[in-house]
Amino acid sequence: MAYVVWVLLPRRLPKCRAESNALRGRPDFIIDYLTKQRIALAQAGVGEQDAPMNQPITAVLLAIALGGCASQNRNVVTMDVRPVEGVGSRTVELENGLLLKVLGRNGTLFSIVPDAQLGPGCARGLISSMNVGGGAGGAGTAKVTAIGVRVCPAGQAQGWTRWHADVVDQDIGRSQLRDLPPAFDFATLVPSQSTLAIGAGGGRVDVALPPGAFGEAMRSHPELLASVIVIGVVPRSSNGRYEVVP
Repeated sequence: MAYVVWVLLPRRLPKCRAESNALRGRPDFIIDYLTKQRIALAQAGVGEQDAPMNQPITAVLLAIALGGCASQNRNVVTMDVRPVEGVGSRTVELENGLLLKVLGRNGTLFSIVPDAQLGPGCARGLISSMNVGGGAGGAGTAKVTAIGVRVCPAGQAQGWTRWHADVVDQDIGRSQLRDLPPAFDFATLVPSQSTLAIGAGGGRVDVALPPGAFGEAMRSHPELLASVIVIGVVPRSSNGRYEVVP
């Protein structure tokens, strides 16, 4: 199901030099804000059924409104993830060594960042897309897809680290991601400095990591790039091998 809504920017935007410093590199501030907003609605006696589009739209609008401020003073490494045998590639950005973004033509398709508030070793992800203007709603409207993903460690076996992922708010944008289950599992292994191995669905994928900051970050947090591969926001590889290149 897709929603069409009017795009309204917040009445007050944060000052770039002050407030955005606290938000930079923390996409979880969006979800934290939405949680507080949901509590406020409940206290005011307004049910979520009265504002069904509140959460995903606010998330995307906040990202748009704060994007210019949050982009200042970032440490960003840009790479391409591409199948060794396959067609196409996907550009990814690593921001401040922790926030991994998968970019599409209209912005960020998927972002994921470690979040200890969800539990030790956990990460918080957001699948998102937004088309502004045109369509049935006319100019100044937007179609929003927003799906949250929570990834947490689930033990170890034979050197592999197992991960469990839960998908939240899957009812929003379900038509765009029919193959994404409500929960899924995968495993990661770093057999060498230049390789990340991912096990999922009974198969194995090997990703060639580049030297430098990006490869170091993915060795420290393999769940980030593994989530990108398993969710399927990169082109499919026919031989189960990918490479990450500048």
